[in-house]
Amino acid sequence: MPDLMQVAPPTAAWSYNNAGFSVSGRVMEAVTGTSINQAVRDLIFTPLGLAHAGSTAGEFLVNRFAAGHGVRNGAPFLQRPFSPSVSVTAGDVGVCITDLLQYARFHLGDGTTPDGTLADPILLLEIVPEKNFAVGILTNSTTGWRLIQDVEREVLKQHHGATFPRNHAIAHRGLVETLPNVEPLATQPDPAPYVGRYLRPMNAVSVRVEGGRLVVQELPNGGEPRPVMPIAFFGPDRAVITDGNDRGQSIEFVRNAAGAVNWVRIVGRVAVRTN
Repeated sequence: MPDLMQVAPPTAAWSYNNAGFSVSGRVMEAVTGTSINQAVRDLIFTPLGLAHAGSTAGEFLVNRFAAGHGVRNGAPFLQRPFSPSVSVTAGDVGVCITDLLQYARFHLGDGTTPDGTLADPILLLEIVPEKNFAVGILTNSTTGWRLIQDVEREVLKQHHGATFPRNHAIAHRGLVETLPNVEPLATQPDPAPYVGRYLRPMNAVSVRVEGGRLVVQELPNGGEPRPVMPIAFFGPDRAVITDGNDRGQSIEFVRNAAGAVNWVRIVGRVAVRTN
């Protein structure tokens, strides 16, 4: 296994990184002399008046609580047992819509756009400071991002006249987001420069040719391989998944200083090429 620190990508190859948030949480504990749960309550929840917000299972369950659901073979299932995240600062805060919008009021003018997941629920808080506007969306499913993106786009269209040109997403937020209007290139590039095995801490990524198509597959450490995702390029080093549950999601390949493809980014998380 290569040393990922020694083959760190250039600035352009940013990566969504929960570890950084976890480190910040440990810094908060060291500075405050309290647990991260208490620090978040003292520094955020109480000053902002977030009456129902919590970061422990005990705090979640004394409120009206929407249990998380997943989807398996096209059918929904209850996620059990309930398992909060191991990192409060990387996605283990539960809120109601009232608290979420109260949090938005505090941040209006700052431009912050948080999102996150907790035991399968997925939420979005999006702020348009120039318009003094915020929208909060809460879901309790691993596929909630699909509803989130549809509602978000419609809200931005109706309230702010937003348009979504071809091959353009709203932004990357660390969660899955499909392109609302994408058109693959008429002539696809040679797949050879992209084929290979890529590595990140939680899994490997295989990029290969199957049935004449370039496909991407995530291979979790110690788990079942994820479904194969066929892709087509819609721009230089930018591809879109053309079939399956993640259809419409974009994938980006990143080149090194010598011009060779050396990283692939999927849902914000970058993987480095190993062969």
